Amino acid sequence: MEPFSDLIVTFSRHGSDDKRVCVAHPVLARHCVQLLTAAGVSRSSATLEFLQYLCRQEIQSSLLLFFKEMLTKREMTPKGKEMFSRLTIDIEKHEGICKCANVLKTASETFKHDPFYPQALARLYYIKLSDYTRAEIWAEKAKERVPTNSFIADTLGQVHKNHLYKQLSGKSGRPTTARDILFWAEKAIKAFKQEEELAEVESMTHTEDNPTKMSNTFNNRGIFGYLQVANIVYYSLTKLNPKCRKILTHEMSTEHLSSLFHDKKLMEYKTFITSLRLEVENKFYRFFESYFTYSEPRNQKDQTSYFQRDIVDCFFNYTRTPSQKGDLLLRILKDKMASTFPGISSLDKNTSESDLNLITGLWKVIHKERPDDINTACYILANIIQNCRPVVYHEPMTLPQLKALLLKVMEEENTKLWTPEFYLLVLLLFWPGETKEEDIPNSIDLNKYVECMKQAFENKYKKYLQSRELVPLFYLGKGSGLRRLVHRSNMDVICEQLQNSNSRRLKKTYGSAKIKENWFRDHLLRVNGVVEDHKAFACMADKKIEIYPQKQASVWKDGKILFYLGFNISGPMAFDIKYVQDKHTSGSMGFHTKESCNGAIENYIVGSPKACTTCDKMNKSTHWLSIEPSVSNTEGVTIYRHITPKGRHECQLSGLRWMCKSDVILKYQFRNWEPYTGFLGGMQYTQCGPLLDITVELGELEEVHLPHFACLGADLSLQEGMRILHVEDSGMSVEKVHEVTRFHAKLFHPTFSPKGVLLRSGFPLKVHCDLMVYLSKNQHLSLRTYLIPSDPSLVEAVEKQERQFGFKRHLVPRPERSLKIKSWFRLKTTCLASIDPEKIQLRYNNTTPSFFRVFVENPNIDFGMELICGNNTVWKAAIREAEIKDTVFSKAPAPPVVLPGGFVEKHRPDLIQRVSNALSIADDLLSQGIIIQEAYSKVKAANTSENQMRELLDAVILKGLKVEIAFLNALYKYNASLVEDMINGSSS
Repeated sequence: MEPFSDLIVTFSRHGSDDKRVCVAHPVLARHCVQLLTAAGVSRSSATLEFLQYLCRQEIQSSLLLFFKEMLTKREMTPKGKEMFSRLTIDIEKHEGICKCANVLKTASETFKHDPFYPQALARLYYIKLSDYTRAEIWAEKAKERVPTNSFIADTLGQVHKNHLYKQLSGKSGRPTTARDILFWAEKAIKAFKQEEELAEVESMTHTEDNPTKMSNTFNNRGIFGYLQVANIVYYSLTKLNPKCRKILTHEMSTEHLSSLFHDKKLMEYKTFITSLRLEVENKFYRFFESYFTYSEPRNQKDQTSYFQRDIVDCFFNYTRTPSQKGDLLLRILKDKMASTFPGISSLDKNTSESDLNLITGLWKVIHKERPDDINTACYILANIIQNCRPVVYHEPMTLPQLKALLLKVMEEENTKLWTPEFYLLVLLLFWPGETKEEDIPNSIDLNKYVECMKQAFENKYKKYLQSRELVPLFYLGKGSGLRRLVHRSNMDVICEQLQNSNSRRLKKTYGSAKIKENWFRDHLLRVNGVVEDHKAFACMADKKIEIYPQKQASVWKDGKILFYLGFNISGPMAFDIKYVQDKHTSGSMGFHTKESCNGAIENYIVGSPKACTTCDKMNKSTHWLSIEPSVSNTEGVTIYRHITPKGRHECQLSGLRWMCKSDVILKYQFRNWEPYTGFLGGMQYTQCGPLLDITVELGELEEVHLPHFACLGADLSLQEGMRILHVEDSGMSVEKVHEVTRFHAKLFHPTFSPKGVLLRSGFPLKVHCDLMVYLSKNQHLSLRTYLIPSDPSLVEAVEKQERQFGFKRHLVPRPERSLKIKSWFRLKTTCLASIDPEKIQLRYNNTTPSFFRVFVENPNIDFGMELICGNNTVWKAAIREAEIKDTVFSKAPAPPVVLPGGFVEKHRPDLIQRVSNALSIADDLLSQGIIIQEAYSKVKAANTSENQMRELLDAVILKGLKVEIAFLNALYKYNASLVEDMINGSSS
């Protein structure tokens, strides 16, 4: 390998001991493939040669996995998954689709027990070659190899569904008949029903036998595939004969089917056609209605745009005409989409007042005739939603009346009938609060019902919804009685307004997050609570009720909190959590929280979890114990140390996370990236977080999570380009990352030496940022405003430097969204101030962060600051006079001896040659009123550091002893050794 050592990278994966090799950069790999092709070695022949090697040799299992991924793994792109693996796509592009089929067929026949090769081959046949016969054969073989895997079974259904599409497209060479449609539809639906059954068995196996191995996603493709095929049948048959709609919707008997199409053999499909409407209704009410009502995708890319549209369209096609069977009242409610608890829950602002009155009235009649648990729950819910609107129902139920109604069911203690929906009603009606209608004692144990609701959710819905985000159905508002409950449709209206054209200007001016925040503040109640052992509790009246944080990372320490409260189908959920501390509390690891004049909570965060609207929908790793390190200083190097028991821990200062199964002592320090920039540049990588030199002094780590500052919400493909730099005595190497999360890169069973997160150069990178403001106050107010990536090593370096210069940090919020690297930014103030330079660039590849110098003429006023990129304001903050007055500024260090007059003039030549930061010294002197603006402007305008120093010396020499001493004090802050050399030289 030696001749190629500059072209390759060695690494280990998933914590294994084996070493792997890859070409150092995709550009190099692409050129290598092109050279091989030019030499007559095609991609397909190289793949087949590799396959033969795998058959001949006794090889490690990782090579088999690598080969399978090359042929079957579909890469994720911003638009979704690729249709095939990258290798398959390349072979098709350069050699043709038949070569792809040959490679996959050979692999399928070689690895006779692996289902993924025949699955990929079946997909290739039906998608690229439209050869449905061969596609069906290979899909069946894939099923035979693993008959219990629902995802493998899905391929057969897709083959038949696409065959049906092909028949209807007119490309089959002959007209499509009703019998053709029903033949292929029945085959597809049979396959999808088998897949649905397998998915249920899989979920039951996971939850009962292997609870720790539960799949992250429930496979609903079988149910969705059934509805897609049913919809194809509806549209295709009604196109052939519009009267067929009445048969499909059960308005007309299936006995008329043969006469409509003049084909007696269609009666073979009588049972199949009769079942369609019943099955469509069942799948919608049993699964998809609650699926859409109670949850939403965590990321919009997780759900295709047509998914919900096709499901709803199919349901309405088959049910638009009410069935003549069943109760008349329920038929009317089904027509209004309010015949179930999820249906009533999803009634929105488009539901008219008259319809809402009708729905409530119908449920009243049904409850009176059949007062069982389900009917009681629906009647109560209809009343709650009715009361969320202007009350027009002639007999509105009050809160005490609804409580009394629910108490009758609660007293039965028939827990088998109790569902998450039932417990939701208990929480909504009995949640403590001030109400004039409180005539029933609220003595029930809500913690018991919160726990029961959680268990009921896990039993009924968790396996279906675990990969999605649960949405609040109600919020706790500021009203009383039932009026304190705010239905989610009110929030949905705000979201719709943010998406339409009329609100674009509003959204651009204030930001969608700000608009939602204002709506929350105006309509919802801020609830007091407390965090204890990473559990959150609501404190209302004399009750302490456990609630679940929307983001577990937001309860990162014990203490008092404020939050808004929502109720989803799993229980009470706290969001927008703010810690509450004394307003004078400050320090590197705390919150500064205070109530502003308009009642909003202003949050100044240091060392706490980052917030970013660009990536806030991404999955977040939770349940970490946040701990503060002990700090020591050895030979000028700051060392951070942790002593931790078994568990999952996060360093408050650096964001470093680790998981251990026994006691561990570890220490770390920040290292400079500078010695490694040449290596990284050659490899086309750049740093993406702090470089941490970690040493484990006792114990062993199972996994370590290194912090990074890349915003993955802007581009998920960034995860593919993320690596870890590993520095050893023998040299440097680049490791693959086991998993990338929102703020961390994970490694299993790590070995330790300096490690840091890397990213491929050339990506249009957006990063999470910190904005740091430092103050110094004399006659004028001087501010230094830094814009840096969220790298704790940079924060440490800036803090150390500014503390040395006597500046005090003033805590301000971070930017709400990520910012693009190498963008230029301007700073603007609402008061008279001098700002230098005019703009700075956001950078991360050096040790001198960009900052603005700001001089405020009048420090005794409140003023605002804005950071602007192009024409957009990306950050705002207020600097208040009262906060500045409360700040205790440290005095600048002074020279160690009193110097005689004429000392500065005597050393003028030395100063001109050796001082390179004259402008910084001039900043200090201007802020103290020692020099005037005109003199400062001359220093700033000078074209070299020597000329800047000449202008500054002209402004201070022979201006009196006070001016010279002030100059030397400022010089001593920036270059103490120079002043000491001058003093020692004069004394000798």
